[in-house]
Amino acid sequence: MTEQVQEKPYKGKKYLIRWLIIIALIGLAILRSWWGTRLDSFTVDEPYHVVSGISYVQTGDFRLNPEHPPLTKLWVGLLAPDNFKLRRFEPLKDKYSERNFLEETMYYDNDFDRAQQAARIAMWSFNGVLMLVLLLLVWRIWSFAAAVVVGVFLVLEPTVAAHMPVVMTDLPVALALAITALCAAQWVRCWHWGWGLGLAVSTGVALAIKFSALPGVVAIYLLTGVLALTPVFKKHWQTALKRSVQVVLSGILAVLLLWASYGFQYHASADGSDPFNRSLNQKIDDLSVPHWPELLRFVDSLQVLPKAYVWGLADTVKAGVEGRGRPMHFVYGVKHIGEPPWFFWPAVVASKVPLPLLFLFVLSCLVLSVRWFANYKHRAGNDAPSTNHLLMITVLAGVYLLTLMSSHGTYAGIRHALPLVVVMAVVSGVLIWAIRHSSIRWLVGAVFSLTLALTWQEKRLWEYHNETVGGTENAHEYFASESLDLGQRIKEMERFIKDNRLETVDKFKYIWLIDEELKARGIAFTEIAKDIDDDNYEGIYEGYFFMQVSDLLPWEGWDPKGLEVLEYVTRIGHVYVMKGRYVDPKDWALGMHAKVRQYIVENENPDWDKVALRLQQITAQIDYRDYLYVELGNSYIKTEQRDKAIAAYQKALGLMDESKTYRRKITTQIEALKSNQPMTEIAILRPDNVE
Repeated sequence: MTEQVQEKPYKGKKYLIRWLIIIALIGLAILRSWWGTRLDSFTVDEPYHVVSGISYVQTGDFRLNPEHPPLTKLWVGLLAPDNFKLRRFEPLKDKYSERNFLEETMYYDNDFDRAQQAARIAMWSFNGVLMLVLLLLVWRIWSFAAAVVVGVFLVLEPTVAAHMPVVMTDLPVALALAITALCAAQWVRCWHWGWGLGLAVSTGVALAIKFSALPGVVAIYLLTGVLALTPVFKKHWQTALKRSVQVVLSGILAVLLLWASYGFQYHASADGSDPFNRSLNQKIDDLSVPHWPELLRFVDSLQVLPKAYVWGLADTVKAGVEGRGRPMHFVYGVKHIGEPPWFFWPAVVASKVPLPLLFLFVLSCLVLSVRWFANYKHRAGNDAPSTNHLLMITVLAGVYLLTLMSSHGTYAGIRHALPLVVVMAVVSGVLIWAIRHSSIRWLVGAVFSLTLALTWQEKRLWEYHNETVGGTENAHEYFASESLDLGQRIKEMERFIKDNRLETVDKFKYIWLIDEELKARGIAFTEIAKDIDDDNYEGIYEGYFFMQVSDLLPWEGWDPKGLEVLEYVTRIGHVYVMKGRYVDPKDWALGMHAKVRQYIVENENPDWDKVALRLQQITAQIDYRDYLYVELGNSYIKTEQRDKAIAAYQKALGLMDESKTYRRKITTQIEALKSNQPMTEIAILRPDNVE
């Protein structure tokens, strides 16, 4: 590559206009985000995060929602309405009761529309600051033109804009990880301690945002540590030792910043207690992956991390490493049973990022690779920023992609892959730095113009899909995940119900609704099963039905042809409204299963005979899901039916994928039952798909 002159964004008045352009790009990103999300209500997860964040700020207590680190929630809590009311703490049993507690606080005790507007402003500012830091880094490392390209890429990319106002951790961690990688690469280029401090701060921020930052952070620090030791090859032992110590100190400072986000409290509460919805020991006992329980208990015993962080890490290991994923996956319309295919995540990105931006990224990769290899033997000293930074950002993307591919949690769709999208933006910006030729700039301008032309009419950016899946309208025929919808269409549904003067609607199969919000909006609804005593086991339903468009896909054990008896009324985004009379006992079984779990959680002394009866009825209709037989086996233990418990657990084993580590727990349970150990001494198993 040709020699490049590094620009310094902080030097002299002549840079003022460029500073203003960078800031204007952030403003444009927020404006586009506002336009494409202005109709959205809360996602189903946001009230949970918002109320817990306000609780952190008002009480200094971190017992609520420890499954996510606190930084994003703290930021939102600091900017929450002054009159937001919290309920007094009460003992909470499991995540179900915790979510109810927080959602009731949001929807019954407060002005939830005002709370949402305050939260959106908070997240625009939070993501805006992170985006500003990223663009300034790109400017400092490569060029102002590169920073502009990265900024415009992020402005135009629909999924990035959709996540900017959302109180979720996916976009902030994506931006923070990119900043971390660039700070690390700049540090190993010059070994000025200021960049080591930058690495520590960005790492601490990433860790305090989301647990999924850990694989990327570990990879970045390992590579930094290896590069710190390279002077050894020239026998510069003292230099290698000094740099290695600096890397360790940077890591220690990052951990201290993580502690700072918890107010330097080891325990969740200032009084030294840890009243989580489940104790840390119970949370760790839920794990079945080898060595993780021992590791987490060891870390907690050393008290090197806040207990709430260790609790959340255990939750992440269960959900991410072990996986509470789906038994079936749709990838470009093809059904995959069991493990998700290796190409699932690249396919998700390929379906969500606008095609012109995909083209720009692929072109950037090709050009940069060719130029790097062509000039490998004749690289100038100033080429180091390109090599170091692209290596670090590539390692980050590679490790993150491998982490995703090892996870079963495909339900989230593109939001879990947002770090890859931010990396795509950075790599595309470097193309401008690498080739200072007017033809490339014209090409990039054309790409951005085409992207704008293809996406500017999109009113709901969260739902956007590109032309490879027939656009947003037809995306449900190719994928079924949270990339389609996460509950943001409730306002249109409310309007439809009121315009049609419906006294009640059937919630049916549309799962992304919050019951407390429905009640707060005055929407009367019936559920698939009312409670554990619901005896509509024939599955007879009549009325108006709201369902996800993906319910028309042929899910495991489900034939969508049965919906043909219903009359189509309208479509609200990725929600269908149907009416008529419908009969399917499988739907009753699915709804009853949710009520059985709720009943067990809410009652100190459940009627286990009733539970066993309902689970027998459920498995008579749904005989292909392993976790149902685990729960049936549990009910037989509680009703002291040893042989039936063994048979139920064996059935679960037969249905379970051979790769699942949870099989160990079932095998141990069967051995305990066969050993004639007293039934009262055998603990029931927590199903592996329960958080």
